[in-house]
Formats: sequence, structure tokens, C-alpha cells
Amino acid sequence: CGTCIAMTDIVDSLAKTFHGTALIAKIDAHVNDSLAEAFRVERWPTFIFFKSGLEYNRQIGINSFDDLAALIQSSIDG
Repeated sequence: CGTCIAMTDIVDSLAKTFHGTALIAKIDAHVNDSLAEAFRVERWPTFIFFKSGLEYNRQIGINSFDDLAALIQSSIDG
């Protein structure tokens, strides 16, 4: 989707920023529809945050680098 494409640079920057600290992964929900269904992804883009294997936050739509980075950092910090 166009919104997903617009977020690509931000997601790539997050992956570089948190390399070795947090795993940042991109999934194409159109190709991996069973995975999208398993995580109940209904709108794109969806950002799902996990800590200790459990979902602790979910953001949908366009988000800034700073907002997403803060969510990731809060998971690392506490």
C-alpha cells in the first residue's frame, strides 16, 4: 500500500538505530496473509511491539520516526 511504502525509510532507519538491541522486521501482509491473520492485522501499516514474546503495543497508520523510536526505547528501558 502507498502508506506502507511511505513508512519504508522510517522502518529501515529504526532497524539501523536499534541494531543489536531490538529486532525490527517488515512483513508484506499481502504475501504473508496467514501471518497477518494470526496477528489480527486489519489495516496497514500496522506496527506491533513485543516484549518478552508478548504484544505490548500496536500502532496503525503513519507514525513518525521519533514516536516509534520512543515506543521501542521504552520497551528496552523498562
